[in-house]
Amino acid sequence: MARELSIAHLSMYKPKGKLFVLFNTITADPELSFEIRIHDEVIVYYNKKAILTVTKGNKIKPLSEKYYKQGEGPTVDISNPAVWQSAKEIEKYLKEAKLIAYRHSMKREFQLQQNIAMGNHDCANRFLAIDMEWQFAQDIIKDEKDRIKKTRIDLVIVDLTPNALGVNDIYLTEVKLGTEALKGDSGLQGHVNSTSIIANSPYACQGLIDDVKSILAQKHELGIITGEFPKLHLAQKPKMLFILGHRGTQERKELEDEMSKLKIPTGLDEPIVMYQDTLIRL
Repeated sequence: MARELSIAHLSMYKPKGKLFVLFNTITADPELSFEIRIHDEVIVYYNKKAILTVTKGNKIKPLSEKYYKQGEGPTVDISNPAVWQSAKEIEKYLKEAKLIAYRHSMKREFQLQQNIAMGNHDCANRFLAIDMEWQFAQDIIKDEKDRIKKTRIDLVIVDLTPNALGVNDIYLTEVKLGTEALKGDSGLQGHVNSTSIIANSPYACQGLIDDVKSILAQKHELGIITGEFPKLHLAQKPKMLFILGHRGTQERKELEDEMSKLKIPTGLDEPIVMYQDTLIRL
C-alpha cells in the first residue's frame, strides 16, 4: 500500500479546493513538513510531532492532547471547515500548536532534519528529499514471517545523478546532531542494523520504491517539490546515508571515531556519511 492521496483528496489542496488556503499557509512555513501517508492521509509535522492530520474524507484532526494533557490546547478549532478559509485563523492555530509542541520537547536535531528536508525540494539540485519519518507499511503482508521490525527513517533522499550503473540511489537517511544518543537502538549501530533489515526485505524495498514514485509525483503536482520532473531509474535496493551535524572539530572527531566502530551487516552497502558543521561563522 503506497503512500498516496486519492484524486479527490489531492484536489482539495489545489486552487478552488476546500483546503487550498490551509495548504498554502502550511507550505509557506519553513518549520512545517507536509507529508503524504497511507490510507489517503496527510500529516503535518513540526519537530517530528504531528500537529495536524488530514484524514480520508478531508476531516482534520488537531494536535493530540498528549502534548498538553492537563494544560490548555490550541484556541482555534482547526477541525471546523469555517476556519479553513481564514489564513489568519489557520496561522493562529499553527502558532499555538507549535508552541505547545515546543514546550513538550524540543531538540536541535529535529530542526536540522527539517532544514535538510526544506533545502532539498528542488529538482535542479543533486539530492531530493522525498519523505520525512518514512515507515514501511506492512498492511499487505499476509505471512507473519515476512514482517519486519517497525522502523522510522528520518529522511528518504533520492540522488538525481545516476550512479556508475546508471540508476538513481535511494538513501534511507539518519540525521544526528552532536554526540548525544550515539549508543543503543537509537544510536549509529542501531540505525545501521534497522536499515539493514529494510534493505534485505524484498517487500520493504518494493514498498519504498512505490512510495518514492507516488510521493514524488504528488508533491511535484502540488508544487512542494519544484523544478522539471526528473526521469528516474530507481535502484532496487536502498543505501544508507548519515548526515552528522557537529559544532566544531572536537565533536566531528568524536563522530568520526564512532563511525569507525560500526559493523556493517551482510546485504547493506557501507553507509555514506556527510558531516555538516552547524556553527555559524561570521
